[in-house]
Amino acid sequence: MNNYLTWAGTQPVYLGDIDFMQDAVKQAVLLLIRSMANDADATPNVILQGVDFAASTAYQLTWTDGVVVLDGEILPISAGSLPRESGDVPYFHVVSTTSGSRTFKDGQTHDCFETRVATIDMNSADGVAVTSVARLPHISSNVTLSSGAATGNFITGADLRRKSDAWYLYMYISVASGENVVAGTVTFNAANGVTREIYDSIDEGGFPVIIAVPSATKYANAWCRIHKGANLTITLEIMGSTSITMSEAAAAVINTVIPKSS
Repeated sequence: MNNYLTWAGTQPVYLGDIDFMQDAVKQAVLLLIRSMANDADATPNVILQGVDFAASTAYQLTWTDGVVVLDGEILPISAGSLPRESGDVPYFHVVSTTSGSRTFKDGQTHDCFETRVATIDMNSADGVAVTSVARLPHISSNVTLSSGAATGNFITGADLRRKSDAWYLYMYISVASGENVVAGTVTFNAANGVTREIYDSIDEGGFPVIIAVPSATKYANAWCRIHKGANLTITLEIMGSTSITMSEAAAAVINTVIPKSS
């Protein structure tokens, strides 16, 4: 990052020095955005946070508060809504307002503060089509999703934990004395913190697992399946049945990485 150097000894300061400092910050921010977005474009466009869209049956487009980058400039955007006919394309625009009036030595008056924000409307002139702006993934490296309702009388709970871009399944199972035919499902839903990005980052499909009973040094092979349904609901299911015979009741666990789709 470029820096404005200061020295003792009554250093003269000019307006161009302020421009240099502002440009240095802009350049550093731009380089950071390029690296985060993995985009070599000189002035990338990207949604950093929020700006979640929804369209009602009455063709009313709504969006949430957020932060966007337009032509390499970071801008806040407030929640809003506007009418939208089927097929209409919304556009991002930059709105600039000035304030901070100052009277200069030559008698002229100028605003010295500029506030810039992003907005959305249906005017294509000088706008950036919303459909062309990528969304920057920002899932934390470490996320834990705790389960909601479980079925089958065996599953007492489960976690999906994201570590270093991989998802791990931790399922907790209660087995009774005698033969246990372990089967059931556990559901994660929006109320348990499942966001759209988290939902999209978990792959659907089946994979083998081992049910371990640490206290009895017992193991059983099983098969799990992740099903992704509507309303950001993820259902994790033990497929088929897995038999575990115990001399006394104990706690069992599944601890495995969830494979990524090829």
